[in-house]
Amino acid sequence: MPQRPNIALRDLRTRLPALQAFITERGGEVLSPTNDFEVLRFRAQGGVHVVSRQASGHITYGGDSALAVQCWLAHLPWRGSDSHRGQAGKRLRSLNVRTLLERDGDACFLCGQALGDDITEEHLVPVTHGGPDHIANKVLAHAACNKRMGHLSVMEKIRLRDQELRAAC
Repeated sequence: MPQRPNIALRDLRTRLPALQAFITERGGEVLSPTNDFEVLRFRAQGGVHVVSRQASGHITYGGDSALAVQCWLAHLPWRGSDSHRGQAGKRLRSLNVRTLLERDGDACFLCGQALGDDITEEHLVPVTHGGPDHIANKVLAHAACNKRMGHLSVMEKIRLRDQELRAAC
């Protein structure tokens, strides 16, 4: 078990968006808290990990959440997933991907080009900004396009897409 991260609850809450971005950028998935005591819930490396607060204000770490927080604080490498997200030909076509292909077609949300085997799921409203991890909030994009969109708001993503499509004409 890693050393307990040295961060106060107030500081953790203030810096929570940065921690959530750290987790999602490394393949983890931020989930909605299930109760008022959960500060952060995320899925990574095949499990769900939780950072909670006790009534006394102390922080408790479930699963491997202490490791993720410690790596974030110390600027150390951490992987939320061992998958090959975004690498051409290596991504298994999950039910979500198949459903999105049926709904939206085989064009990248950002550049409009055919996806081929280079398929990643992109949240329109990032989970780190409170967006749901639901198919209604997802589109398909090339890995490089997905990376360019990052954690932009949905309107910023649409503006970026419009700019990319105008530039291609």
